[in-house]
Amino acid sequence: MVEKASSCRHLPPPLPPPPPSSQGPPSSLRTWHGVAFIRRARYGRGIFKFILTLPLAYNDVDTWPRLHFLTPVYHPLVHPQTGELDLHTFYPQWDPERHFIVTVLTLLKKIFYLKPSDYDSLIVGPGKPTPFNPEAARLYVENHAEYLRRVESCVAASQEDVFVARDGSLFQFTEPLPLHGTLFDMLKEEHDKNSESGQAQKVLIPEMLRKLQRSTDHGGMKAERTAVGIQLS
Repeated sequence: MVEKASSCRHLPPPLPPPPPSSQGPPSSLRTWHGVAFIRRARYGRGIFKFILTLPLAYNDVDTWPRLHFLTPVYHPLVHPQTGELDLHTFYPQWDPERHFIVTVLTLLKKIFYLKPSDYDSLIVGPGKPTPFNPEAARLYVENHAEYLRRVESCVAASQEDVFVARDGSLFQFTEPLPLHGTLFDMLKEEHDKNSESGQAQKVLIPEMLRKLQRSTDHGGMKAERTAVGIQLS
């Protein structure tokens, strides 16, 4: 119950599930699928699919969950072959009374926004554990320009990879249609209008879809039903 309450307070509402025919076999309740959309800093505009797995003994002390990226992430704390995120460096001990799923998801976000002082305290200097990606850690210290170049390459690759159907991921994205561009323009127009008037109105996606269908029907086109997930800052 504590785990569920913590997740409900911190996590956004889930997107609608995909059609049954596209889901494949039911996913275990111990396996969570997600996508991280990074909006700023070094990894800004990166799109990284991941899977969070809870072991059978998850509620025991020092039984860590496991998170691994399906999209390659160039980072000192992410294993270059398996994509696993190093949780032990941040949490040498795992206490189920204090650490929850949202703890891992918060860390997932944090690694993309680490400051130089954070890197220094985690991976630089004697006595520090061996980073999951030693090469990335070495370049961060010895050739920072090359490290940043590889991060930029990683971000660019993630954008190209977003439409690739990754094995094991329930998130399968398709190329945008002209309909999506029209919907985006309508949402932006509504958002700008509310901003100019100083009104903080909630943009209702279903109403926008109905307006879009009416406009396309009048134009001799039939609007397809579309599930849309939007994150506004």
